[in-house]
Amino acid sequence: MAVSPSKLWLAALLAAIVLHNLEEAIALAAMPQAPAIAAQALGLDVAVPPVSRIYAGLALFTLFPMAVLWRAMRHPTQRLTFLACMIAAMAAVNALVPHIAATAILGQYMPGSITAAFVSLPVAAGFLITALRKGWAALHVWLAAIAVGLAILPLVLLGFWALARLVAELAR
Repeated sequence: MAVSPSKLWLAALLAAIVLHNLEEAIALAAMPQAPAIAAQALGLDVAVPPVSRIYAGLALFTLFPMAVLWRAMRHPTQRLTFLACMIAAMAAVNALVPHIAATAILGQYMPGSITAAFVSLPVAAGFLITALRKGWAALHVWLAAIAVGLAILPLVLLGFWALARLVAELAR
């Protein structure tokens, strides 16, 4: 039988996501050209929306994981554990690509890179390792959560631009 994740690990993952998105939002104010530079450095041929639209997307990408992880802290279930592992996998890979990769390729700070390297990646990886070791989910469920997170991350990252635009349009 699977064991529920500890509230401490869920809270750490939630805090890592919030801190990362906060750093990204604050840094974007000072470096509004950074998303276009990062997209070009990573070889992505996408139209980069204005910073105001990116803020809308960041808000959504903060609120959804917050809701899932908060719910998992209050009423843990195997479905929420699956989602928490999926979110952790996405946070870890998001730290690597685009944040750490763009910073390494460009040789300069990119918004979100500090928390990506020193908070998101270690906390998300620690969460996943602990989940496996402590049996929060059966191995096949744990692997499925990671696989789903990795499979949908590119869609989330590329869909980020469209979602940010949609939210900005709805907020008018």
